[in-house]
Amino acid sequence: MSIRNPRVPTRNTEPTARQAERGYTMLALILSILVSSILLTAAAPNVIFEAKRQREEELISRGEQVAEAIERFRRQTNRLPMDLDELVKGVTIGIKQQHFLRKSAASDPMVKDGKWRLVRPGDPLIAEFAQAWAASTGLPIPPQLAAYAGQPGISINLPGNQPGGRLGEGSGPDGIGPFVGVVSRSKERSIRKRFGLESYDKWLFIYIQPMPMQMMSNPGGITGPPGPQTPFQPGRGRN
Repeated sequence: MSIRNPRVPTRNTEPTARQAERGYTMLALILSILVSSILLTAAAPNVIFEAKRQREEELISRGEQVAEAIERFRRQTNRLPMDLDELVKGVTIGIKQQHFLRKSAASDPMVKDGKWRLVRPGDPLIAEFAQAWAASTGLPIPPQLAAYAGQPGISINLPGNQPGGRLGEGSGPDGIGPFVGVVSRSKERSIRKRFGLESYDKWLFIYIQPMPMQMMSNPGGITGPPGPQTPFQPGRGRN
């Protein structure tokens, strides 16, 4: 009868095949994690692009709603709004409280705080946008847009305007006073071009009245971005 020496380590009796199987399983897991990481890294730019594109679409949708709300407000009150609250909370017309804008549209989706920059009459951005709009559509700048830009000799009849004067003269583009449009505060480069403009802080959302048919050029020749901005249809205002 033999006695085992306690100092001699016990021999590993686990089958070699099982050890190999565990090794292959671990290797497969590592390779799987590596491939998944590579795929996620490759897909990340597409995810970011798609998220930005969706926010861009929302920017256009909300901006157009604000512009149309400003025009409805102007027509019904015979003045321009002083802030977005007047559009969202509304004003009393007769015996009814008239609302013009949904609260969600009063938020800029491109910036964290959601605050639009209010564009007031005479703001240089209006003239810049008007030129880009005209170059992109091939149409003459509408009188209302020219008046908002402060073009000499063009005015709109609203309370507080002097005959032949500029709309909202004296309020200043960054001061207090009525506003005619909104623009994002984001200076980020856009995915698409809007009337040739490639920066969100240049994408002015302002009401543009429809052109008379005799003043319109060939809509098929418009080279601006497709979508709700162009072509303009009689009876509808677009930004």
